[in-house]
Amino acid sequence: MAVKSTKSKAAENSAFDWPFGRKNYILFALALLIIVIGYICLGYGDDPNHPITLTVAPILLVIGYLIIPFAIMAKGKPASAGTETESAQSE
Repeated sequence: MAVKSTKSKAAENSAFDWPFGRKNYILFALALLIIVIGYICLGYGDDPNHPITLTVAPILLVIGYLIIPFAIMAKGKPASAGTETESAQSE
């Protein structure tokens, strides 16, 4: 009986689906890119009263930091049951 329980646990571990998909990583990379551009704009030039430093940089930073929760919570399209069984049968 103990052998069967270890095999079922191994089968459960191999069927683990990673919670983040391609959409999550693309959104997260986009958010990081926007944040980096925002910090570059924040340090733009020698004049601290430059319009890019005062308006564009904070807007970019807020947008970048707001995208991160959406990147974490975004879900892909659910796979239909027919495609899973067809792919399993072809193997």
